[in-house]
Amino acid sequence: MNKNIINNSLIQKILTTGALAFSSDYISSSVDYDFKIFEKAYTGTGELYASVKSKIESGDCQDSSCQSEITFLQHLEDAPKKSLDFMSNLISQLTNVTKPNFDLNNDYRYNVAYCVMLSRPGFSRQDGYDVSLYLNENGSQDLIFNGPALEQPLVINSNALYSLLGINQNIVSITPDIEKSMMSLLVQATLFLPESIDENEELKPSAKISNEFIITGSDGKPEYDVIEIENGFSRNILKYDLDKIQRKITPFVRAEVAGIMRFEQDTIAAWNVYFSEHKDYWLYEDNLPLSDDKKDEFFKKYMEYLMYNYIDKFTANKLPEDPADAAPFNSEENKKAKAQKFIDDNQL
Repeated sequence: MNKNIINNSLIQKILTTGALAFSSDYISSSVDYDFKIFEKAYTGTGELYASVKSKIESGDCQDSSCQSEITFLQHLEDAPKKSLDFMSNLISQLTNVTKPNFDLNNDYRYNVAYCVMLSRPGFSRQDGYDVSLYLNENGSQDLIFNGPALEQPLVINSNALYSLLGINQNIVSITPDIEKSMMSLLVQATLFLPESIDENEELKPSAKISNEFIITGSDGKPEYDVIEIENGFSRNILKYDLDKIQRKITPFVRAEVAGIMRFEQDTIAAWNVYFSEHKDYWLYEDNLPLSDDKKDEFFKKYMEYLMYNYIDKFTANKLPEDPADAAPFNSEENKKAKAQKFIDDNQL
């Protein structure tokens, strides 16, 4: 198990067990989450601004244009708003660690940063954590996190973050809701009887797959499998053409998977959470961008998951509509009747 899974799991456990809420030592402690981020970052900037402005006014610049000094002042003027935007965007990204089905393979350091920024128990100054904001000469800003859970300081640059957000990339992946997308896909693929779909375009609990996918004999009547139930009795169950169903849904699956793969990091999150079975994880640093082999593997696994976890629910052990065919019957008598029919049909 890699360190991201270990540390993300540990953080989740700390935040969800409620142990600290019942700790009298913790409740009575003077917990300090005031990291004075802005106070430390802007200490002395007023005097620095006045000094540089004085140089411009007196012509005491690096060159006659005073361009570097003017640019520096502009950076200082823009810095407060940039700091607020930086913080807002970063917190928005860090809260992805709280989204449903969070992939534990995400960089755990962002989970630590989330806990520090959101004042979560166990991540205070007394616990050894600190965060500082630094204003860089090029106008960008660095937010640096330190603490016991971090092997090295975590540095996040504002310009780097903005550039990622500009192309819709997240520093913490969001796991797509595969279960919701699969249920929607089943409706779109028109596998079900019209009366199985409600006004919200969702399947009703009583939904049934269309009869066109039931295997029938030459006489047009359904063919049955037989399952034993209890006390020497059996019953008929419908046989579905799973190959036909899969051919029907394949174009819809390809379209759905293509939509998921627009954000490859989220594709990896979906694989890790739904398809890896907690053993075959795809690590972000090793698998981005996704290879064609990985994309093919994802499609196959998506289809397999859909067939096994969803289609199977609507095709396994379904009783015939005909009450006579659906009724339980004596297993031995049925075997004798089938044997006699075989003899009669073949004039043995």
